[in-house]
Amino acid sequence: MPYTGGVEESDAPIGQEEVDEARTRLGQLAALQAEGRFGEAVRESQIAASRALHGLLRVLGVEPSRDQDVTRLLVARREHLPPTVARHLKDIRRIAKKLRGEEEAGGETAYDDADLDSATEAIELAGLVVSWVEAGMRELRGRAG
Repeated sequence: MPYTGGVEESDAPIGQEEVDEARTRLGQLAALQAEGRFGEAVRESQIAASRALHGLLRVLGVEPSRDQDVTRLLVARREHLPPTVARHLKDIRRIAKKLRGEEEAGGETAYDDADLDSATEAIELAGLVVSWVEAGMRELRGRAG
């Protein structure tokens, strides 16, 4: 059975919903990019990656606040992470910092400078994070079964 940290079992489906929502957001990013809405694509990439990580933490029994650096929470619980996420944790931290950096550089105005290249990179990086989290979620289900 996966580590739940004492959180209600009912939080696991909510965590899975967050990961599913992250995948859905990723699917919408190509349209934003095609419409030339590069800043929105970058921002939504960051949200998708963050939502996936929040969902994983929720499944692990951790309730992060919206403004917390979730990668620090992942590091603190490394021994409870599914193997795929643990193996890519350094990359996840680097990607999350890079995607957040767009946001921290000045809020919404930081996205105004986004171009095709930065949007493409953000979408690809968020896609990696979401894929690793999805793989980890499958591993957790395998542990429970």
